Amino acid sequence: MEYRVAKWVTHVVGGSYIAAATLFALIWLVVAVAHGDVEILLSSMTRKWLVWGALYVFSIYLVYSLKEKSIRRRLLSWSFSILFHVCLLSYIAIVLDAGIGAFIIGIPETVIIALSVIGLVSCITSRNARDG
Repeated sequence: MEYRVAKWVTHVVGGSYIAAATLFALIWLVVAVAHGDVEILLSSMTRKWLVWGALYVFSIYLVYSLKEKSIRRRLLSWSFSILFHVCLLSYIAIVLDAGIGAFIIGIPETVIIALSVIGLVSCITSRNARDG
């Protein structure tokens, strides 16, 4: 069950407006730098979104690569996914002043949080089943 949930998480990302916007921003950044606008790299907003984008990719990678990993690694991966996506939506809602709209635009991230909770519970119960 846990690996099936991990596959669902990676598929849900394909429908994410936030992931698409981050990818679009990265492409825009590369084009701007290629045209000589190197000062854009000094922008705090650019650095924030590069960090958020890297963490997004990292969180999806952790879930995508769960197969045949240790229990500890799987627990950490699911926990990181939950924490990251909650923080991302909270950041958008509070800091970017999107309010509840962050959770509407971020429906795929909300689904990822729910699936990650299911994956975490599945990991815990499979561990308890083996230990007991």
